[in-house]
Amino acid sequence: MDIALFSPSSLFPDEDESSNDEGTSETQQSYEERKHQFPGMELIIREFSFHELNANLLWPGTFAFAEWLVQNPSWIRGRKCIELGSGTGSLAIFLRKSFNLDITTSDYDDQEIEDNIAYNCSVNGIAPALPHIKHTWGENFPISDPDWDLVIASDILLYVKQYQNLIKTLSYLLTSYNYKRKCDEMASQNDEGGESLAKPMFVMSWRRRIGKEDELLFFSGCENAGLEVKHLGSRVYCIQSIKSCKFGKLLSSKSDLTLVSKVQFPCLRNFLAHLQEVLLGTKLSVLFPAIPLAVLAQSYAFGRPWIFALSLLGLTPLAERVSFLTEQIAYFTGPTVGGLLNATCGNATEMIIAILALTKGKIEVVKYSLLGSVLSNLLLVLGTSLFSAGIANLSTQQIFDRRQADVNSLMLMLSFLCHLLPLLFGYAAATTSAVAAAASTSAVAAAASTLHLSRASSIVMLLAYIAYLVFQLWTHRQLFEAQEDENDDVPGEEAVIGFWSAFAWLVGMTLLIALLSEYVVNTIEEASTTWDLSVCFLSIILLPIVGNAAEHAGAIIFALKNKLDISLGVALGSATQIALFVIPLCVIVAWTMGVDMDLNFNLMETASLGLAIITTAFALQDGTSHYIKGLVLLLCYVIIAACFFVSNTQQDDNNILNLGIQSRRILLKSP
Repeated sequence: MDIALFSPSSLFPDEDESSNDEGTSETQQSYEERKHQFPGMELIIREFSFHELNANLLWPGTFAFAEWLVQNPSWIRGRKCIELGSGTGSLAIFLRKSFNLDITTSDYDDQEIEDNIAYNCSVNGIAPALPHIKHTWGENFPISDPDWDLVIASDILLYVKQYQNLIKTLSYLLTSYNYKRKCDEMASQNDEGGESLAKPMFVMSWRRRIGKEDELLFFSGCENAGLEVKHLGSRVYCIQSIKSCKFGKLLSSKSDLTLVSKVQFPCLRNFLAHLQEVLLGTKLSVLFPAIPLAVLAQSYAFGRPWIFALSLLGLTPLAERVSFLTEQIAYFTGPTVGGLLNATCGNATEMIIAILALTKGKIEVVKYSLLGSVLSNLLLVLGTSLFSAGIANLSTQQIFDRRQADVNSLMLMLSFLCHLLPLLFGYAAATTSAVAAAASTSAVAAAASTLHLSRASSIVMLLAYIAYLVFQLWTHRQLFEAQEDENDDVPGEEAVIGFWSAFAWLVGMTLLIALLSEYVVNTIEEASTTWDLSVCFLSIILLPIVGNAAEHAGAIIFALKNKLDISLGVALGSATQIALFVIPLCVIVAWTMGVDMDLNFNLMETASLGLAIITTAFALQDGTSHYIKGLVLLLCYVIIAACFFVSNTQQDDNNILNLGIQSRRILLKSP
């Protein structure tokens, strides 16, 4: 015999059918009436148990959900509501008496459940009884034109095997909603963040504990069915049809865990669930095959330009997954340590490529790739974000918190100063040596002095970055909290994988990034020659775009949702981290390796950096934005990219674009 699906009357599994003939005592109904205290009132609720359906009880989730609704009445006032898995009908009775809510009860197709709800309505002074619909989840709904704009339920996520049936019913109710109601009843409700919510919606709560995997299975099933999940806090969730929302999440993609949930062994099931979440939890997972293809191309010498291209493609999803795993670890370490982890691992790909390039003596590749990351964040990412936000919201002016932008702009100006001074120092020394008797000796001394100045400046930049972290994570955290608050309504506010699992995956992903980064560094010259593109262009333009594609896309999506504070936090924060942390760190690491890397990025490169910083700071100075500002930043990036595209400088012993350490030593060697 079937059991009630997800209602409180189905908390216990049915007995084997063979036990039906053991006696008739189990079929005898047993009723019990008790008084229960709800917010602001006392209700008399009759509970009962009977053979095979076993129990019809009132569970703790009902009381907690009732209290939450009292504290957030805007979610239910003026709505037409249906409750799934009503059980005793206690929540519906409470809402009718408290808010005079137009509510319908619904549960498994069983007459005794309907009769008990009618009895509870009667003893609590509700006559006639609340409308009731008999419905078994997953079957055709008996109403062909549903007009409920609010569906509610509590403590229903009990049986994993029925999740798909529940989702099928929810999808029908949310997508088949009848929009014939009055326009004033169609006014959207506002959530705690003030973001407009489209009708209809399903709001649920539970207090019975279920496993993380089961919880994830339900939410991923909802998203795969075209439903969007919002966490409202206190284990209360809102689910809507995705077509009612302007924009969905671009990168995150919940994988379907239905097959994984059928695995019998818990350890294997958890491993497969984590494997599927990590590898298939992003829409960039389609690029993962590029990783083994790059390894095969390297092993069988398929062609070094192909190795370069496949490695770049493989780095794209790896960089996004490193950010995801860092966030998972941050759930267990707290906000402060989590912020430090994000600050350290946010540009892991750039750091690994830079360090590997240093070991190969390719100093200019290091300089170009890091410079390109800063330019890409300031002009391409920020420009696209501002332009997209302006186009998506043509009728309004976008406003953001300029205080955060001011702080980042100030830090970027400091980094520009630290690059400009070695450049000016080098030119001044070159001018002096041109008229000196011992010109070669003066050139060597000038190069050594520039190197010393760069190392001192790098130490200053690292100290400034530490102060920036203290400012951001401790003393003035309120300036940056807007980024976190905007994410409060996003599902998955709890870790979906464990700490050690996330740590192990993070180590594995980092090793893969190191492998592919080595391929990129080793093959960039051959790719440059084959494609007739300068190493300068590949390093400054192509590497940053591909390496940060996931982060860039996320910033643009937030801008489309008119959440510019988050977009600015991503773009400016990443640029500041590269400029004040990664670049000086590479100088210090090169120093320990015996490699003489300085902060002199040459005239055109340093000028591009300075103009990008100044233009960005000027665009953000008033705390408002429109699409023209974004367009100007994008055009600046196009002009700079074109400049480096045509700058295909020949590499010889006297050219500073030579990539090896030996060539730099030849440059400084006396004739």
